[in-house]
Amino acid sequence: MRKLELAMLGSIVSIAVSMAWLPSAAAQSSSVPAASASSPSEGEAPGGANLVVVQEDVLVPLIGEPEQFFRRARRDFNSGRRRAAAREIRAAGALIELEAGRHDAQNKSGLDQSANQLKQLAAGVQNGSVKSVNQLDRAFAQADLALARHYHDMAANYQGSDHGKVGRWLQAAANSVSGAAAWSKQKLSAGGKSTVSEARKLGNQVESGTGWAADKVGKSLSDLGQEITHLSGASGTSSASSN
Repeated sequence: MRKLELAMLGSIVSIAVSMAWLPSAAAQSSSVPAASASSPSEGEAPGGANLVVVQEDVLVPLIGEPEQFFRRARRDFNSGRRRAAAREIRAAGALIELEAGRHDAQNKSGLDQSANQLKQLAAGVQNGSVKSVNQLDRAFAQADLALARHYHDMAANYQGSDHGKVGRWLQAAANSVSGAAAWSKQKLSAGGKSTVSEARKLGNQVESGTGWAADKVGKSLSDLGQEITHLSGASGTSSASSN
């Protein structure tokens, strides 16, 4: 990641953790609500929640970043650094809330459910009530499933209208499927591995605008959808379900 993107990530995470990591309120566009005691006015959401508007080009570098926070949280937890692990989990959850705040998010309920679960997990990690790293792994798997469904649906929704977005979301969905399988300790079948690999390759081609066809995107999305459904059923979670 370039220095500019790292600085952008730090700024957005700071905003998200300090402002968005509060009980959810209705979000519009890619806006993050923060509690406010003042009366609703221009620039505020219903219920007096201030809106921090996050532009699309700012969100792009954040795609896939929750996974980095998950890994650091697990490492810190295993090293006994509970407060540090809790911070990483909260940051990941805040980024998921940013995705849920998109006005066109298809899997908002799944993302919100996962963000809330991570909020509770972070509190448990910090106060010592979370005893096993397996509890982290399960929550991270469910979060990746919710993100996989979200990115899959966003890519499907924008087919034919914005190739750059479709390509990025197709790659993100593939990476989240792979992450969900790893955290849930499930091994992708040979077919599943091929699906993920082909989606990553195709997503890169679509984003760059070279060497792809629309029917291939549809096939890739269909195959990824089957993998998401399979992983959701195998892990016994509904957090990946679309609205």
